[in-house]
Amino acid sequence: MEQNLELVQSKTNFSFHLNGSNSVDAELLSKTIHDVVRLTDLAAKEENPEAYLKMDVTAFNDGCFEISFSAVCEFAKNLFTNPGKLVGFAASVVSIVNGFFDIKKHLNGKAPKSVSKPDKAGNITVENSASKKISVKKSSGAIINNYQIDHLTVNISGYAADNNPKGGFSITTENGSSTYDADDIKAISKPLPIEERKTCQVSRIDTYLPIKKADFLGRSSWDFKYQNHNITAKVMDDDLIDIAHSGAPLRAGDYIHAKLEIRVDLNEFGLAIEGSEQYTILEAIGGIHHKEEAEQLKLF
Repeated sequence: MEQNLELVQSKTNFSFHLNGSNSVDAELLSKTIHDVVRLTDLAAKEENPEAYLKMDVTAFNDGCFEISFSAVCEFAKNLFTNPGKLVGFAASVVSIVNGFFDIKKHLNGKAPKSVSKPDKAGNITVENSASKKISVKKSSGAIINNYQIDHLTVNISGYAADNNPKGGFSITTENGSSTYDADDIKAISKPLPIEERKTCQVSRIDTYLPIKKADFLGRSSWDFKYQNHNITAKVMDDDLIDIAHSGAPLRAGDYIHAKLEIRVDLNEFGLAIEGSEQYTILEAIGGIHHKEEAEQLKLF
């Protein structure tokens, strides 16, 4: 098993400003940081499901209360045909987050009148009920149909109002600043009329999975053998990832004893939709096991 994955890293810095004094309620601060991080992570996944996003709080500045973040996205280089374009990925993700708030402000709690197809630059045009239009990145449009993203924007705007009812917040990036005042907060705080109808089935099982391919550098998915066919699974077990990143040798026949989550979409008849399966390794019990044990378990 060759360690042939090269890592591509994209990094950007941005700040989230809560208008008001240079102090803030500790619980409100904690909730704001948590939801901004979660919203940015969802933006990264909308742009590319294989992206791993790590965010750090780098500083708190005086004046209006400012939280400075460092966002780092990582990819396995050989998963993409043009990895050079990924260098600006992190900055693009922050632009998508801005787009979430811009769409919410634009729609003012109402469904869009129309949404265009993406243009050559990857942007969409969103028309509101008053027939006014804005252009945003395609991935920002996910908020129109995603309850979780919408809910986070409602939360964050609510925190800003709790901190200063007459103020708002702003997001400052390397390319400029976007400001949302008290009137904007009122619009963003209104949930969109979203109805998610997708039905899925989730099961968690205890199983043995021979390793077909591991990610030795990043946090992308691994390939395993499961029930006589190959699967690709996202690994959530940090200990297993650390083992791979430490350079521990992996040989043909190595496997893991896994707690595996399987998620599959269902059609209107309650039947599994072929090809919709998503696999996640929740835990690798005992780390990586070797071929001698695998032969005893007859995994091959």
